[in-house]
Amino acid sequence: MDYVVRNYADFLSDAGKNKEAIDVQRRVLQKYEEVGHPLLSFSYLSLSRYYLNMGQIDSARYYMQKGDSTWLLSMQRDLLLNTYYLVQKTLMDYIDTRTFTIRDVAFFSNRTYNDFVRDQRLIAQKGKERLLLQQQNINLQLEKQKERTFFVALVSLCILLLVAVVWYPQRRKRLLVEKEEELEALRRLLQETEGDDRNGNHHFVKKMLLQQLGLIRMVATNPSSDHQELLVQMGKIASKDVVADDLLVWSDLYKTIDMVYNGFYTRISQKYGNILNEEELQLCCLLKSDFSTKEISVVTQQSIRTVYQRKTVIRQKLGMEEKEDIVEFLSKDT
Repeated sequence: MDYVVRNYADFLSDAGKNKEAIDVQRRVLQKYEEVGHPLLSFSYLSLSRYYLNMGQIDSARYYMQKGDSTWLLSMQRDLLLNTYYLVQKTLMDYIDTRTFTIRDVAFFSNRTYNDFVRDQRLIAQKGKERLLLQQQNINLQLEKQKERTFFVALVSLCILLLVAVVWYPQRRKRLLVEKEEELEALRRLLQETEGDDRNGNHHFVKKMLLQQLGLIRMVATNPSSDHQELLVQMGKIASKDVVADDLLVWSDLYKTIDMVYNGFYTRISQKYGNILNEEELQLCCLLKSDFSTKEISVVTQQSIRTVYQRKTVIRQKLGMEEKEDIVEFLSKDT
C-alpha cells in the first residue's frame, strides 16, 4: 500500500502539484520513520525533489542530507534506486557548487557495466555447467540403455539357446518317427504287391506305381533279406531326395486305373475336370486305388496335414459333407 501512495506522490509532483505531493509523501515518511523502513532514504530523496521543483533550495538540501544519511549500501544493488539517488545528488551538488562533475556518474556507469559483465559470465558459466550436467546425464542414460539392451540381448540369446536345446532333440526325434512311418508305409505297399487276395485290383495299381518309383526293380535286383538298397531308395523318396513326380508317369497310371476301375479316371475328369485340378484328380485316383493317407503322403512327397487339407478342398469343391467318403461319392455319382 505504501508503494502505491509513494508513487501517487510522484505522479502529483510530475503534474505540478508539488505541495499535494509533499503532503502525501510526508504520510509515507512518517510510517517509514516509525519502523525504520529500508526505503526511508528514498522517501527523503522524493521530498528533496519536490522542494527543488518549488524552488525551495534549503528544504531540498535538508532532505537531500537526510537521504544521504539514511542511504543503505544494499540499495546500490537496485539500479532504479541507485540511478535516482545519483541524479538527485549530482543536481544538488551543481546547485551548491555551480560545477558539474562526471566522476560519480562514470563510476556508477562503470560499476553497472562491470556488474552486468559479471552477471553475464555467471549466467554463461551456469549455462555451461547445466549443459555439461545434461550431457553427463545423457551419457549416463545411454550407458544404462546399452546395459539394458545388452542384458535383454543376452537373456534373449539364452532363451533361444534353451529353446534350441529343448526343441532340436524333440524335432529330430519327431522327424525320425515320421521318416520311420514313411518307410513303414513303403514297406507295406511293397508287401501288399507280393501276394494275391480279394483286393488284387488295388494291389495291381499299387504295384505299377511302385514299379515306376523303381522299388519293385530294386527288390528284384537285391533279393537279400535285408534289402539294404531298397531301404536306401525308400529313404531317398521319403526324404524327397528323389522327386516322385519325375519318376511317376501318370498317363500310364490313368490308363491302368481306367482299366481296373471301369474308366474311373476318364469319368471323373470329364465330369469334374473343370472343378478339380490335376493334383486333386490324382489324389482321387490314389484314394480309389485304396492308398491310405500315409501312403499318399509318401508317394506324393506331401505332409499328412497337406493331404488332409487337399481332401477337405475336394469335398468343398464337390459340395460334400465334411466326413463324407470321397471315393464312395465319386463312384456313386459317376
